[in-house]
Amino acid sequence: GDASGNEFMITEGTAVVTGDLVIGKDEGSTDNTASISGTNALLQVVSDLYAGRDGSENTLNIANGGVVEVLSAYVGFTTNSRFNTISVSGTNSAFSINDTLYAGYDGSGNTVEVLDGASLTTFDAYLGYASSDNQIEVSGSNSVFSVLNDLFIGNSETNINNALGI
Repeated sequence: GDASGNEFMITEGTAVVTGDLVIGKDEGSTDNTASISGTNALLQVVSDLYAGRDGSENTLNIANGGVVEVLSAYVGFTTNSRFNTISVSGTNSAFSINDTLYAGYDGSGNTVEVLDGASLTTFDAYLGYASSDNQIEVSGSNSVFSVLNDLFIGNSETNINNALGI
């Protein structure tokens, strides 16, 4: 629904989601957060993860050695889903995407951050699949953004102002 301001947290142990994990499902779903933080915190999503499927300003935080594993990840799925964030920060924090990262699928103004020694690994990555003004930022000592196959920045001539900052 149009739920806002909710938080899902894992600080120790493992959680498995056998379907999709959606943070910000509908257009009115804003300011929802999933936090995976701590050296013993693991989230495994068998299918896809959405930070803003149709909602805006939703966040996935992976920090302090937390680990998240998914099939594909969408940050800003529809045109309504703007200003969503995936942040991976801190030594040994890791986000593993077996298939594709979409940093701005149809939504604009979305951000993926890999900071302070964290890592993000994906097979393919689109920065602005069908949208504009999205960014991927990699900053801090030993931070790693690894694309094992193809990286696309702006998928067509209408996708502008997508930025990869390292």
